[in-house]
Amino acid sequence: MHQKTLKHLALRKSGYTLDHELYCSSETFQDDLEEVFFKEWLFVTPACELPKKGDYVTYNIANYRMIIVRGNDDEVRAFHNSCRHRGSMICREAKGFAAKLVCPYHNWTYDFDGSLVWAVIWGMTLIQKIMDLSKFIARIYQVLFISVWPIKHRI
Repeated sequence: MHQKTLKHLALRKSGYTLDHELYCSSETFQDDLEEVFFKEWLFVTPACELPKKGDYVTYNIANYRMIIVRGNDDEVRAFHNSCRHRGSMICREAKGFAAKLVCPYHNWTYDFDGSLVWAVIWGMTLIQKIMDLSKFIARIYQVLFISVWPIKHRI
């Protein structure tokens, strides 16, 4: 945690509002992300928002842009909303339906399990496991939760 945040918390008076600086500080915002939001399960959407295969919603937290999609096997998965080739945003709408996840830049195409199914580089077709979409962990309990916390810290 940043020293500036710790200082303001130490000076906090019980029964009073927090210091203005804690609401406006970029250091405190980063501390909140790292100590709270990046370590907890985050509500994304009710599961009923993804009833059919190919239905998706997008979700942003800080610099993480995510796609949450119901796959052909009826599993819901969460991925970075960024093509592995040039980083272009794959799904631009807040929610919708897609037959496949297709990057608008060079048409790299991903299946709903995150696997790269089609790409062309310099006229050659490329299918490589290392180019699959990066995954987040998703859990469904009538509502959908995701975690951006590194895998080694997850329960």
